Parts: sequence; C-alpha cells; structure tokens
Amino acid sequence: MLYSFALHIIGIVLWMGALFAVAQILKIGSEESLSAAMQKLLKKVWVGYMVPGVVLVLLTGFYQFAVGGIGVYMKQGWMHAKLTLVVLLLIVTALSFIQTQKIFSGERASRKVVSLVHAVSGFVLLVVVFLAKLKPF
Repeated sequence: MLYSFALHIIGIVLWMGALFAVAQILKIGSEESLSAAMQKLLKKVWVGYMVPGVVLVLLTGFYQFAVGGIGVYMKQGWMHAKLTLVVLLLIVTALSFIQTQKIFSGERASRKVVSLVHAVSGFVLLVVVFLAKLKPF
C-alpha cells in the first residue's frame, strides 16, 4: 500500500504539473499562433506527463480502494469531496484537451477556457492536499 501511495503522489505531480504547463502554453496559443516547436512541446507535455499522470493516479486510486476496502473509504466524508474534485479535474483535463486540439487544427485557444483550466487546477490541487492530509470530515 505504501508503494501505491507513493506512485499515487507521483501521478498527481505529473498530472497537475502537466495541467499547469499546458495552460501556460495554451495561454500563448490564445494570443498568437504557436510555432511548430511550441506545438511539439505541447504534444510532449501531453504524451510524456499528462497521460501517464492521469493513468497512474487512476490505477493507484482504484488499487487503494480495492486493497483498503471501498466501504472504509466511502464512510469518510473527505473522500467523497476528494473524489468529486477528481471528477472536476478530469473535466478540466478534457477542456484542456479540446483547446489543445484547436491549436493543432490551426485555431486559437479560448483565453477564458485556458484561464479556467489554470484556476480550477490550482484550486483542486490546494483543496485535495488539505483534504487528504487533514481529513476534516
């Protein structure tokens, strides 16, 4: 279980770091067309960090539920809040993917959506860390 938890944290770092990096690249892409090098960087961040991070978080999360007992976790209010925030993070990730696809098709990213991705990602990271560490309810 300790290895799973360590891998879960690594996945969170990969996922959140990639979301912040993608948001910054997309912000540039909302103001001007991205160069080929920036588009290549955007693709590398997605393939090298975002996707592995999401997969690692989901796999280790499911593993922890299976080993720790889903009934034990689901009796804890903080876990419900955390899982709700994970769903929100998956939605934000999908929004950033849509904006990335706009960049690759030659369009500009939506500045409002990119700002939302960045703000919600930061908020979710902050709240999830407090929920997981403090377990307030």
